[in-house]
Amino acid sequence: MDRSPNVYSLNISCCNLLQDDQITSLVLRSLNIQKLVLSGLNHLSDSGLKQIVDALYKDLAVLKLDKCSKLTSDSIKYVFYKCKSLKELSIMFCYNITDDAFSMLDESNYPLRCIYLGACLQLTESVIERITNFCPNLKTLSVPCMKSVSDISLKLIGRQCPQLNHLNVAFCEKVTSLGIRHLVNGCAHIKHLDISGIEDLTDYSLTLIGRSCFYLKCLDISNGVYYSEDGIFDLVKKCKLLQTLKMRAKSPRHQFPPKFFTKLHELRPHLSV
Repeated sequence: MDRSPNVYSLNISCCNLLQDDQITSLVLRSLNIQKLVLSGLNHLSDSGLKQIVDALYKDLAVLKLDKCSKLTSDSIKYVFYKCKSLKELSIMFCYNITDDAFSMLDESNYPLRCIYLGACLQLTESVIERITNFCPNLKTLSVPCMKSVSDISLKLIGRQCPQLNHLNVAFCEKVTSLGIRHLVNGCAHIKHLDISGIEDLTDYSLTLIGRSCFYLKCLDISNGVYYSEDGIFDLVKKCKLLQTLKMRAKSPRHQFPPKFFTKLHELRPHLSV
């Protein structure tokens, strides 16, 4: 097998016709890979991923496994056990992953900075607790559509992740405006916040965000039904660095009139809405 020693980043995502042995053979041509993207490889098995991890664990910093439908908690647990330099992990839409996958995440200063768990439907809130306990340098946490994420999760994040600057809790049905209050009280450095689908956001919620999140650049509050034009204007005035504001209406009756957008443009001409 020909080696490629100078390959440090490999992306073979969505090559879903590749079989397990072909995936491992292709990846193991280089033992210096630091970033590995295997998303959408439906035939990648636990044993195949373990073989890859055994070869790359010393240098592997970024691992993306979204939509790898055959993977279970067994191999993800092995990733945490071996890859002590891992800074980014993405396992979105891996439906077989349970809390056990994170049982090896037990070091008080694990280097993980970015983790993406969207639509991992079997995970419970205890995973959020473990991540916030053992990943003090967390910068990005994406958990959209996770039914178990609640206000308690946001309270933990606000308490224990002061360096967080990207958070996505879109359509987490147990999250309310109370959780948002806990979050912004602790995460003052947040820059990108997606709280779309949290229907009970009010003008007061937006006021709290404006007061606390001075570095906010992108905010998604789509599908909210209780905030008003005044709340939006107050938020935009306070968040001087805001560049993008997403606020898709849940239904036609919740849409703001054209004159609102005209006033918003006059207030912040460069704001993308």
